[in-house]
Amino acid sequence: MSLLLHCGSESATLDELANIPLPKETRTYKPISHQALATMLGAIATDLLPEFELINTQLGLARDGQQMFGVHTL
Repeated sequence: MSLLLHCGSESATLDELANIPLPKETRTYKPISHQALATMLGAIATDLLPEFELINTQLGLARDGQQMFGVHTL
């Protein structure tokens, strides 16, 4: 499976996700980076499915980096 990018979105790497600024933290809101989320999801998938190996990650960004989507291929 591959990631389809729609108009107004662009592909990104895990390293590029680190450059996206986080929204301001509040008393009731603790944002996490896109990079942390993508990394955690890959780790959870490989922990839950130990017989599989994470072989590829494709990521996309939209709305000036405020929206992330992606595909982890196991």
